[in-house]
Amino acid sequence: MPVDEKVTVFEHANIIQMNSEDILHDYSLVVKGGIIQKIESTSSFETPKGVRTIDATGKYLIPGLSDMHVHLEGLAWNVVYQGNNGYTPEQLSYEHLLLPYIAHGITSVNVMSAFPELLVIRDSINKGKLLGPQLTLSKMIDGSGKAWPPPISTWVNNPQEAKNAVIETKNLGYDRIKVYSFLDKDCYDTIVKTSLELGIPVDGHIPRSTSIEYIAKSGQSMIAHSEELLNFVNDFNTENIESISKLLVDNEIWITATLITTNNLLHLLEDPNELNKE
Repeated sequence: MPVDEKVTVFEHANIIQMNSEDILHDYSLVVKGGIIQKIESTSSFETPKGVRTIDATGKYLIPGLSDMHVHLEGLAWNVVYQGNNGYTPEQLSYEHLLLPYIAHGITSVNVMSAFPELLVIRDSINKGKLLGPQLTLSKMIDGSGKAWPPPISTWVNNPQEAKNAVIETKNLGYDRIKVYSFLDKDCYDTIVKTSLELGIPVDGHIPRSTSIEYIAKSGQSMIAHSEELLNFVNDFNTENIESISKLLVDNEIWITATLITTNNLLHLLEDPNELNKE
């Protein structure tokens, strides 16, 4: 009997749930066309004939993981390299760049400085032409001349340019806006206002022209680094930490902490050879 490759049954698996701390031991899980169809105790489940089966005895099935702060490689980064030190098209095999995410169970990636070529990559993944995680693409907008140049970021000098940048971002098909550190307050206000009107969420840094309290009331959805808070707090005592935490919770603002990056940088400063270790 031919095997239906569209249906896969994982048998005798231990399943980590998203809505409970309890582990489902010795369960069968049915996947059809990439969608979970059924979860049932293996003892009471009868595996259909002619489907692909995987013996998951002693193994665990977990929900797909998400990496919420990623900077993907691309030709856009060549703008910051000198001479011939940038990427070549031959070096940018997205099939190879994206495979490690899937191999490690990461099925969703939030790209925090997306550029035009990634719109094509995202569409190729969505159409099943390229194997990779689901990409959420955030277009970075910043004040002119301070940090990452176009096309990595979009530079704006005044509120009208800020409004146009948001409209263009929406029209091109990006998923979210990332505000960066050097926006003045008027441009920041315009970006948030226009984005909310167009239904596109705003994430990113806390612009230095603002404050934690200011962005908490603005409608920004997420702060991109925990160290962003350091720019606005002189004393991280218990009272201040609790006050800031309450402010962010009350205004439903998430933090993508990126603490692993800070930890790795500290290791490199202590031991420059750390980068070469396996």
